[in-house]
Amino acid sequence: MNSIIAEKKFIAERTGIPYSNLSQSYLRAETVLGSLSTYDFELQRNNVAAPTVTERLLDLNDEFVMTHLTIGIKNVASDTDAEHIVAPIQTYANDEAASGNVNPVGDNVEALFNSSFSLTINRKEFLPEFPVRFFKRVGDTQVTASTQSSYPNGLYGFAPFEPVKIDGRMTIETYEVYVVKKGDEERYEKTLFNDSQVGEQICSLKNTSHTGALIAARMVTSFTNHIANGLMGIDIREVPFHFREDMQLQLITMECQQK
Repeated sequence: MNSIIAEKKFIAERTGIPYSNLSQSYLRAETVLGSLSTYDFELQRNNVAAPTVTERLLDLNDEFVMTHLTIGIKNVASDTDAEHIVAPIQTYANDEAASGNVNPVGDNVEALFNSSFSLTINRKEFLPEFPVRFFKRVGDTQVTASTQSSYPNGLYGFAPFEPVKIDGRMTIETYEVYVVKKGDEERYEKTLFNDSQVGEQICSLKNTSHTGALIAARMVTSFTNHIANGLMGIDIREVPFHFREDMQLQLITMECQQK
């Protein structure tokens, strides 16, 4: 109990979420394993057309602080609620020739454990690359046609992480401004992304107007500073290449222009 209280206090201090608002919970996102090179796990319920009965996703206004993470595998004979509910989560691929939902076998499963995992929220990268092999666990007792793998404790196969806040709100509370000078075009082009990489968003909770005002102010200020530097003949005012502000965390980050 003391460890839970200490962890809640640390999360409250780290994220700014009041201690009284924190309670233990979990998220669970699933995706079908096939022959793709990249798989996405969607955490917002409104972005998932037909979530499985075992998924636990974020609803509108939900906030979640991740402290532990795992990746597991399961096999179902058919995509039905009854099959998903009874399918055990496995932490390794095995060769037991069992049927139904007991045995997740196949080359793709082993390829999963040879891959890497990244965590990006609102296009902000929290974890650039992490080996999925870390989550692989082969218990003292392995799966057979009649038995399941040993599962010694509730955090078996989980990795601890620095607390990361995930919410179900629109990303309008974060904005970015780029000031691209001649010669920086290629640097800017590397920041662009395809529309398909951005999921459909939900209600902005009336944040659009004041965030839009901040964006306009930042753009005009950058332009004014650029003109002032040109008139003075010396860079006495800051004109960052990239400016990002996160209102939830009250966090500002900047990238300078190349000299």
